[in-house]
Amino acid sequence: MKILKRKKIKDLNYFYACLPGRQVFKFLNFYNKNGQSLLEIILAVAIFGLVAATITTMVLGGDASLSQGGKQTEALAYAQEGIEAVRSIRDRAWNENKYATSSVATSSGEWIYNGEGTTQTIGEFARTIAFSDVCRDISDNITVCPGEYIDPHTKKVTVRVSWVTSAGATNNVEKIAYLSNWHKKVWPEDILADFSDGTFTNTIATTTYGTGNGAVVLQEQN
Repeated sequence: MKILKRKKIKDLNYFYACLPGRQVFKFLNFYNKNGQSLLEIILAVAIFGLVAATITTMVLGGDASLSQGGKQTEALAYAQEGIEAVRSIRDRAWNENKYATSSVATSSGEWIYNGEGTTQTIGEFARTIAFSDVCRDISDNITVCPGEYIDPHTKKVTVRVSWVTSAGATNNVEKIAYLSNWHKKVWPEDILADFSDGTFTNTIATTTYGTGNGAVVLQEQN
């Protein structure tokens, strides 16, 4: 192959080569000043593309995080609203707390239950309220059921709010509260520990009788 060196070829970005048979080929000259500048431009464009892609990913990810955080804050507000609704119903009528799960709504300016097994839809959120018994130990502290006895004047309330994210996953938040029937006018004492306080006069505490596991009976005389 013969390299042409004629001065009349003025294209400084390329050089020309002649193969046998007088075929002339044009090649990019990577060694002159103009060719080197072209490589620098290609490299700069490639680096810019990588940096731009990274920044775009970070911005989109940040927007998604902010959106998700906003939805969680909104869901927590709906959960707290559910707790306040149940407290309002408790204050009006304790005997309405008779459901295992229910949703709430407003009617004539007050909160009401929608009924067993219902779920309330609020925009893209779903809210459900669950009720469960509260058990107490022999010292009247709340404990895991069955415990010593079930407290008929206390209920555990769990409000759950769920929603579907943009990625298709389901998120949820929960708030838990304990409701007490503070309007009650009776204080049942029907377990052995209740009857064991104080001084006995011709009586004894026993687990033989009573609707609980304790009772006071006359002591047998010898």
